[in-house]
Amino acid sequence: MSLAALQTQTFTFWSPGVPDGFGGHAWGAPVTLKCRWQDRSDREIDDQGVEFITRAVIYPNSTLKLHGMVCKGISIILNPTTLDDAWMIRSVRQSENPSGGTVVHKVLLGGAV
Repeated sequence: MSLAALQTQTFTFWSPGVPDGFGGHAWGAPVTLKCRWQDRSDREIDDQGVEFITRAVIYPNSTLKLHGMVCKGISIILNPTTLDDAWMIRSVRQSENPSGGTVVHKVLLGGAV
């Protein structure tokens, strides 16, 4: 079974916010993608070396930007921080098979940094 066959769940991704000049952030437009979604609570270290507890681990078909936001399902909300079930991307990892023909993207989701 291929990795793409396992990526059956839909999720919404917002690219990392940029300061809006008023103390908030302006997020990228929501984009709907497919992934393998696993709800998990594990102790991990994020890309800044800070320990956190994961809320979910997702396996999308491409890399996602660190500090972007993700929620399960489809959303058209412009500010993901208003959603109770949107999580920040805390760590982005990838691995390849020996030939380099298959790349697995692993994204760890948790609370805000």
